[in-house]
Amino acid sequence: MKSFKRLFIGIPVPQNRILLDFVGEMQRTFIQSRIKWVPSGNWHFTLRFLGDTPVRAISPIVEMMQRNLSSLPAFKGRIAGIGVFKSLREPKVLWCGIYPAEPFQDIYKRISPVAAITGSPAVKERFTPHLTLGRIKWLHDMELFRHWIEKYEYNPFFSFHVHNVVLYESVLKSSGPVYHIVEKISLHKLSST
Repeated sequence: MKSFKRLFIGIPVPQNRILLDFVGEMQRTFIQSRIKWVPSGNWHFTLRFLGDTPVRAISPIVEMMQRNLSSLPAFKGRIAGIGVFKSLREPKVLWCGIYPAEPFQDIYKRISPVAAITGSPAVKERFTPHLTLGRIKWLHDMELFRHWIEKYEYNPFFSFHVHNVVLYESVLKSSGPVYHIVEKISLHKLSST
C-alpha cells in the first residue's frame, strides 16, 4: 500500500451545455494553438492543493473538514466570465470565474488548518475562486485570443448548487490526471440566497 496520496480539496462543478458549447467553440477556434483543455468530467475548482500527503493524515484532514464545514449552508454558485492567469501578454491558464466569491473564500479559510495537519506551508497568495478550462502552451493568434477574453470577460454561463466539499485523490496518468473522491463533506441544506 502507498504511504502517500496526491490530494487536493475542491468543489465539483457540473457539466453544463452552455459552457460545454462555449469551450467547444474555443477549441475549434484555437485548434492551431497548443492548449491542454481540462476534460469536462474533471471540472472542479481547487480550494487547496495538498500534494503528496501521508495516508495517516487523511483521517485528521477529514475530521477537520467535517468539524469546520458541516455547519455551513449549501449555496448557489455562478460560473461567469473568462480570464487568464499570468497576464494577457503571457497567458498560461484560461479560466472561468466563480461567483459570489465570499462563500468560496469562507470555505477556503475554514480549511486553512489543513496546513498544520499536513505540515505544508501556509498559502500566502490571495485566493481567487476559478474553474480552469485549459493550460496554454502556445497561441497561434494572440490578437484573436485577446478579443475572446475581452468579449466574454463578464459573460454569464450558468448557476449551480454547492452541496459538497470534496477531498480528492489525483492519480497522474499519461492521458492526464484521474480524480477519485476520498471523502465528501456535505454542507447544510440550501440557503435561500
